[in-house]
Amino acid sequence: MYSTRGLLGVKVLTVKTVAHAEESLRLSQRELHSALNTVKSEYVTAIRKLAETAKDKRFKALRDAIKLLDPNLQPKLREAIIGTWIPGLYEVRWVY
Repeated sequence: MYSTRGLLGVKVLTVKTVAHAEESLRLSQRELHSALNTVKSEYVTAIRKLAETAKDKRFKALRDAIKLLDPNLQPKLREAIIGTWIPGLYEVRWVY
């Protein structure tokens, strides 16, 4: 396998046999597949971090808002929130 410069200076890859071309294609596909898997993994990790950060900020804002409520309303609010949850779908923990 060797390369030369073709028209307009474009690099042209020349192979001696079909087997060499097929092997070159397989190697290229393997490298691309590996690179794509790495990018996919990094993308998923970044999205998960963004989601976690957004969730943390939202829950902090909700906790802060609840702290500002009249202390007598807090138990009623908790009961109303828990009453809207589907049993077994959420884990209930008190955060103070």
